[in-house]
Amino acid sequence: MFGKRTSDVTTRRPPQKPDAAPSAPKAASPPKEPESVTAVPAQNGQKSKSHHSEDYYDVKTTVFNALIDTIDLTQLAKLDNTAARAEIRDIVGEIIQIKNVVMSIAEQE
Repeated sequence: MFGKRTSDVTTRRPPQKPDAAPSAPKAASPPKEPESVTAVPAQNGQKSKSHHSEDYYDVKTTVFNALIDTIDLTQLAKLDNTAARAEIRDIVGEIIQIKNVVMSIAEQE
């Protein structure tokens, strides 16, 4: 599931190769200057990648509220993930039919 890991995970690194004995000492090179990193300014006032209409969000809110009113969370918690998703999918389909909402299958998902 998502979230914290339950097992003890260790990171293994490949063994480092031993340095070959240098035949002649190298001249010290000056340290490199770090490249300046500029932060990308936030684009306030611009829409994100998904451009949905207000009607879409109104329908989404209506369906979500009807779903919350319809489902029994105690019974849903007893189901495994696959069965719970199938049950929710069926209920959402029924809500869409009852509300006479016109939307594509992709939007229903």
